[in-house]
Amino acid sequence: MAIETTKQIDCGLHAIIGGQTIPFQNVADKFEALAEAWNNEHPGSSIIQYDSFSLHQIIGMGAAAIPLLLERLEDGEGHWVYALTCIAGEQAHSDTMNGDAEQIIQAWLDWGRRRGGSHGRLTA
Repeated sequence: MAIETTKQIDCGLHAIIGGQTIPFQNVADKFEALAEAWNNEHPGSSIIQYDSFSLHQIIGMGAAAIPLLLERLEDGEGHWVYALTCIAGEQAHSDTMNGDAEQIIQAWLDWGRRRGGSHGRLTA
């Protein structure tokens, strides 16, 4: 039996955290739980774990996670650039900005505002 590829499969608002499937009421709650799980996976480490299952689930949330990721960038959490790049399918910053975290973060915040974010806090 073939799966019809023109229909979207509803996976609901669930995530696997700590080996348990957890249901969530909304996208923001799911994102926050996964972000916390990812941050807890490498506390105090300067090395970011891009192979984290929690991070992969955030990326899997797709466009719904973008405003939440941009909000985290606005709060100074620069390690979300990788997830934004994966979801957006584009790079908001130029190669000349590589190594300059502040410029890269600002480029992503500008990118978000051009696509409908507010001038102050970006909205989810």
